[in-house]
Amino acid sequence: MWRWHAIHHSSERLYWFNGTRSHPLEGLVSSLLWGIPLAFVQAPVAIVFVTGLLSRTIGRFQHTNMDVKLGPFDYIFSSPKNHRYHHSKNIEEGNSNYGGDVIFWDILFGTFYLPKDKEPSDDIGIGGMPNYPQTFIGLMLAPFTYTSLKKEALRIAEMEKEEKQMEKTDETNVDETGHHLAYYTK
Repeated sequence: MWRWHAIHHSSERLYWFNGTRSHPLEGLVSSLLWGIPLAFVQAPVAIVFVTGLLSRTIGRFQHTNMDVKLGPFDYIFSSPKNHRYHHSKNIEEGNSNYGGDVIFWDILFGTFYLPKDKEPSDDIGIGGMPNYPQTFIGLMLAPFTYTSLKKEALRIAEMEKEEKQMEKTDETNVDETGHHLAYYTK
């Protein structure tokens, strides 16, 4: 599922429109997961409509840049504050607050994260994948090319690590006059 949901997390800025940023196939599966239980209990059309409207409203609200503290409602609904942690590049924070509308399941299963002494970071997106596409066509193809995108991201990270190590080596091979030690071996 992550390869499909990653599109939603690929934005590097959280704003209300992120709530709609998703792959159409993820939207189809999500609609079925909502629709089947409602059809099973033969929910009236009005209930289906209100449920959908509330879900869309909460989805837009939780992705806003508003610095809102909802007090006890931060422990009931997926709010802008607790949902921002879910979008964090930091994996320890990002693997939390999965609740789309309500946060009850996160509290029940131990995935709720809302520290009192910390504010959520604005550093959001997909950590470790600087090559993740940002164009519409790229995003629509991303779930189908995810494995190669991941391999390329690992290759980029390895190259960056080697470059940093080379820079560090170059810095340590300089004498007190500022000359590179290789200068004296010529």
